[in-house]
Amino acid sequence: MNQLKEMIQTKLAEDLQKIDIYEIEDHDIILDEKPDLFFSDARTIYRDGDNYHVVALERGVIRFDKVYDSLYELMYYLLRSYVVDKASDIAWEAVNEDYRQYDKYAKMFDEEKIRLFTLIDPEYGKWKAKEIEEMKGAE
Repeated sequence: MNQLKEMIQTKLAEDLQKIDIYEIEDHDIILDEKPDLFFSDARTIYRDGDNYHVVALERGVIRFDKVYDSLYELMYYLLRSYVVDKASDIAWEAVNEDYRQYDKYAKMFDEEKIRLFTLIDPEYGKWKAKEIEEMKGAE
């Protein structure tokens, strides 16, 4: 196993245990250096010096190419899908799976994302709260 993949998977496992998630999805291609070729069936994550890249292809064309300045920022990005799924499940159960309570669900969903990220890392919780406020301000 390459060093970056081992480091990311270990950190993901540690962080996700804080919010009672014990399975890590393993569909990303994680490499220690930039590959010569990207594949369409998975995101490719690689290190380039001090930066971390996430690249996704669609039909052979790069559709997403994001650079993160630190492993800390990359981990926040990778944790998002897990946190969103869990927050959605918690909020949905709280409204008894009643779509008529959408406003209550939406409010709780945002609160749960902040709460879960804060459990992982208080700074991540602040980032998520700021993102949510910015999105509400843009509406």
